[in-house]
Amino acid sequence: EILEEYEISKFTKVFPFSRNHFLLNVYKIEFKGLTDDFINAIQTRSFGSFKDIIKVPIEEQIQVNTYDPSDYMWWLTYQGHNDWLWHLTSIEASKAWYITKGNPLIKIAILDTWFDINHPDLEQKFITNYDPYSYTQFSSNCQKNHHGTTVASFAAAHTDGGGQLASIGFNSMIIPYQAWAGNYLARAHHSSLSMGAKVITSSAGGWRCGYVNVPENSLFYQIEREVVKEILNNGTVIVMPAGNGPTG
Repeated sequence: EILEEYEISKFTKVFPFSRNHFLLNVYKIEFKGLTDDFINAIQTRSFGSFKDIIKVPIEEQIQVNTYDPSDYMWWLTYQGHNDWLWHLTSIEASKAWYITKGNPLIKIAILDTWFDINHPDLEQKFITNYDPYSYTQFSSNCQKNHHGTTVASFAAAHTDGGGQLASIGFNSMIIPYQAWAGNYLARAHHSSLSMGAKVITSSAGGWRCGYVNVPENSLFYQIEREVVKEILNNGTVIVMPAGNGPTG
């Protein structure tokens, strides 16, 4: 009766998925022109069902600025013609780009397979054209597994006329490491402590020093734990990818 009398348009739980009894009893009442008369009415006529009512002003919707790079794949994706760069629209990259487009001082270490250092989307994006841990030289080689080239392109490929696709942190730089099971950990540590990487992305998945089913009380696990702790304490973010497709 009170809701009808005061023309309440919305009366809902604020935290309907909570497992907390207190939060489950928090409700939101929405309508324009909330008055003290309504508050008094619902408090006195609901026989104490509501312990407290707080007036919260409705904020005006803020205009969010966006930025659209000139790359052809981004243009197609943004127009909705295909799903080439669906991941960037999914995370609303255009809003982030209005604030930052990455920074050359931000170095992203990519621990992966092989890198085409001459790829038009990646030219002049690498801090080195070799693995700075093993000194393996990278080149354009079609016989190699270019998973690393792909990941590097996602992270910091040339954008705004530098190539065909757009990347999330396109002003940042890349440190390439050729890595496989058993040698990821040392390279991750090197990239942070020696090369000053701010972000590490490791295509190895879980590390465990590269060994399968290593017990948590083993020396291997202790080494890995201390290495990861030192990397994080050095201010480096570690990103562990989720896999390659539905079966990866």
